[in-house]
Amino acid sequence: MEQKFLSQGLNRSQVIRWIPELDQGSGEERVPYEETKPALQFLHETLGIHPFHLLKRGLGIYEKGQLKNIAKPLYVDLLTLKAKTEKALAAKVTTLLSALQSLAVHRMMVDKNMDLEGLVMSPKVRSKEEFESDGHGFVTIEEAAGFLGMKQRAFDLLVAVHRDIFMRMMKYKKMWLIPELYLKELTKKEGFTMVKAKYELLAKKFLEARRTAHPTKP
Repeated sequence: MEQKFLSQGLNRSQVIRWIPELDQGSGEERVPYEETKPALQFLHETLGIHPFHLLKRGLGIYEKGQLKNIAKPLYVDLLTLKAKTEKALAAKVTTLLSALQSLAVHRMMVDKNMDLEGLVMSPKVRSKEEFESDGHGFVTIEEAAGFLGMKQRAFDLLVAVHRDIFMRMMKYKKMWLIPELYLKELTKKEGFTMVKAKYELLAKKFLEARRTAHPTKP
């Protein structure tokens, strides 16, 4: 390669000096190479795409400072590819977590042992008076379902299964009322999401079974 330069009356130092000029000479908007490094590193580590294939040039001339900028359209393409990759990865993680939760809920439905579910549903030891301290009050069963973000049928099933727990806290004033404080604490328990999903699924299956048994006439 050196001989080819010399045969044209050039030397290596001249060519190296020309590289930055080429970098600036296209007239299009440029972006500093340093700003592209996070995207290049992410795509390399995540997708296994070497920066050479994205830049169409070796990294050496950038790392040594011989080239300091890349074309803005290429920079935009890198950011777009990075964003699409991040979105795809997030979707996969969400799908995986959903599958794991479904599996856990299924195991809860198959497992007749209610000990784990009972631990989630059990309140802290308090008197009924303590549930009204610090401005906390009681809500109706309908309000409780909405507070927990559950369909009414699902919440009714939950109360029916854990009747003993609810009856220790509930009070009756022309209607059954549930302590608001208990509901707030319930939403913060790690296992309640799966318990909630279980009864939502049971309620759905109940409605599907009822529709099958009593089909609507056309």
